[in-house]
Amino acid sequence: MRLYLLRHGKAKAAQKDPQRPLNHKGRQQIQHLATLLSAAKITVNDLWHSEQTRAIETAQAISGALKIKNKMQIHPGLNPGDPVEPIIQEITNRRPDQDLMIVGHLPFLANMANQLLGIDQNQNSIEFATGTLLCLESVNETEFNLIWMINPAML
Repeated sequence: MRLYLLRHGKAKAAQKDPQRPLNHKGRQQIQHLATLLSAAKITVNDLWHSEQTRAIETAQAISGALKIKNKMQIHPGLNPGDPVEPIIQEITNRRPDQDLMIVGHLPFLANMANQLLGIDQNQNSIEFATGTLLCLESVNETEFNLIWMINPAML
């Protein structure tokens, strides 16, 4: 199984807009990433995202660049402070050929990546800037390897 973890694009400050939609730079980040993913012909079975506006807009922008076999959907438990264990349990119960993309937030995505990669939760091991995408691949039911990572500064 391949698991893609995508942090939403850069969003407006909460003081300017409490809904925190993507700002101009965030839309550009995700559009550049979408262009790259389209060329790579990435296929996933499902795309899950949180109910936060910035994650919804990121998922919508990226969905056109992917082949999604089943559906894109709001999935509970993907907010910034949510515990990762219930989502990891769902992921490990999926069939090995069911690739998944999750669009979410910090610290949730970093905590999930650390746990799946066997990294101490207290270490700040992955620089998860807005618009960063990680591709993890399962080794077994509970272990994953980092296959590649795209940071928006690369684009």
